[in-house]
Amino acid sequence: MRAFAPGKLVLTGAYAVLDGAPAIVAAVDRYAIADASRTAASAAPEVTAALGDAPAPDVDVRALHDEHGRKLGIGSSAAAVVASLGARALIQGADLADPAVRDRLFRRARLAHARVQGGGSGIDVAASVYGGVLRYRVHGDNAAIRSLALPR
Repeated sequence: MRAFAPGKLVLTGAYAVLDGAPAIVAAVDRYAIADASRTAASAAPEVTAALGDAPAPDVDVRALHDEHGRKLGIGSSAAAVVASLGARALIQGADLADPAVRDRLFRRARLAHARVQGGGSGIDVAASVYGGVLRYRVHGDNAAIRSLALPR
């Protein structure tokens, strides 16, 4: 079982989202790919935090890096943890198109990602879970997420 999770591009709001301002984020067409048929030799800390003692799937994040292996800043760690949780959910028979499944995946990924990263808004996790273009706003421990359509 393989799960894909896109990276992100914050269009507006960037760091202001940490102070409760709304932001707009778009998922990009570069993905982390988690393959649950293979176990990771060593998992990223965010993945380990999300999965606990469960074996981590192999995750390929090369598409979210440049040709020299450097991060592009488009949410590779968030995409890796979301793809890993998605692959585990598929093994357990979950339907990743189900909004309730995605909401649970978002909460779990956001918590694990924030724990390892020392905080953050979760905007990158939202883009990786829900895709598309989103309006994102943080209210304490909760996030308000709404799909948007960009103007033509």
